[in-house]
Amino acid sequence: MTTFERLEDDSPMPFGIHKNERMDQVPAKYLDYIHGKEWIKRWPSVLDYIERNRDIIDYELELQNNDHED
Repeated sequence: MTTFERLEDDSPMPFGIHKNERMDQVPAKYLDYIHGKEWIKRWPSVLDYIERNRDIIDYELELQNNDHED
């Protein structure tokens, strides 16, 4: 089993355009996007964070979609 450092809301994003931003500040749309990529498996700590926070990510995406309908 792969071991990894568990990311929390105040942990820095380890890569990408949001590198070093707090995980809770990384846009839900970006987290949703990278979750669907095959290469995310190379980042188990990020994948775990997304899966643990899936309900919050989905809620934020829904709010964004509703904002665009108005």
